[in-house]
Amino acid sequence: LQGKIVDILCERNPSYKRFVVQEKGGATLYMQLLKALYGCIKSALLWHELFSGTLIEVGFELNPYDNCVANKKIEGKQCTIAWW
Repeated sequence: LQGKIVDILCERNPSYKRFVVQEKGGATLYMQLLKALYGCIKSALLWHELFSGTLIEVGFELNPYDNCVANKKIEGKQCTIAWW
């Protein structure tokens, strides 16, 4: 993180100050995230793995041609879920 947000976070939690370094004329705060950050490519992958994994756990099968489509037979009828 860079800019004003570094100052705000350090005000809220002074223990963050030990992770602040001066780079390119400004403060930079390096942090390791415990959860996915919205908008990152890795976040989309983690969400897809969680969502499709949950569907598989409840009996759905992923379509081999499009892994954003899952199917399951429920009471003799096909249930299809598609997402993008």
